[in-house]
Amino acid sequence: MIRFGHFEVDTSTGELRREGTKVPLQDKPFQLLALLLRRPGELVTREEVRSELWPADTFVDFEHGLNTAVKKLRQALDDSAETPRFVETLPRRGYRFVASAVTLPPAAIDQRVADPPIPAPESPVEEGPNRLTFWRAHAAWAAVVVIVAAMLWPRQLAHAPSPGPATNARPVVVLMDSPLPGRVYDQRTFAAGGTNADDISDALQDLPVTVQKENTSAMWHREEQVVRQNPDLIVSHLSCLLDERFGEPERRGAVSDHLFTLAKSRLVGVFGHVASLNPRTRFLLYSRGAFAPPEKAALFLSEAETRFPVLRGRLYTFDVPGGVEKATFRDPKTARLIRGHVKRILELP
Repeated sequence: MIRFGHFEVDTSTGELRREGTKVPLQDKPFQLLALLLRRPGELVTREEVRSELWPADTFVDFEHGLNTAVKKLRQALDDSAETPRFVETLPRRGYRFVASAVTLPPAAIDQRVADPPIPAPESPVEEGPNRLTFWRAHAAWAAVVVIVAAMLWPRQLAHAPSPGPATNARPVVVLMDSPLPGRVYDQRTFAAGGTNADDISDALQDLPVTVQKENTSAMWHREEQVVRQNPDLIVSHLSCLLDERFGEPERRGAVSDHLFTLAKSRLVGVFGHVASLNPRTRFLLYSRGAFAPPEKAALFLSEAETRFPVLRGRLYTFDVPGGVEKATFRDPKTARLIRGHVKRILELP
């Protein structure tokens, strides 16, 4: 069994499940998924896919068949070619599985099968003592098990994970953004005293969510207040905890780079803290270039999930179109993209 995000794959039965519910998936798309999961993070070339899914003696339109398989696989995973969370296309080369995947240990063998059968006695007189000895031995072991369980039970209760806050009637989305110079994408928004969060909230205005805004800075320390807001999703600027006024004016020197690294590290730490206290919270990070090309996004996610395993499958990235000079959430296309990300993560209709 292999788990990634909300999904589980059983390669022995050919089943894909989403949070326990079976997801219909045809044979070829499933074979493609299984192939990618055998080599997560690696490029699987088109020729390798052809060899695995369509042997040499199979006469089909390979290009059409492959494109159809990839399309159906992405539909089943609710994935996107433009902003892949699971299956990334490397044009003219092949495909790569970019999410973190965990192989679960096989189910334990039924103890009834493992225990040796009790032989039937040939005669009550001859086998009686043997049967009595057998049950006395098992009764002794049973007593030991009961005693150990009684000793460990309070400890298990003390370390049992908290079920987390109650589910919200409407999903709560917390927008974390800084009003400092260089952090606000659109100069019109900055001139009006706003943040990216103001423009993002406009993009989400007709979704069935409750939006909360968090103005941030290098001095921000409201982690516990955010936890109390019981967020289903936190949408954050990757550099929302950065203050470039302490770096070089050109923003490209060693000091600025170091401050940016520290700000990113601290933000991931905040996410790890919130994630450990609320198992429902998801996180969407956006940037004007830190997550492009997709290999950089995959590396960032891998490092964050290695540092905080509780973030595995709960952290997403979004590279905002336009780069440093032209990125803006006021652009209708960008607004639709961020809105689409939020809908997919929260599984809104």
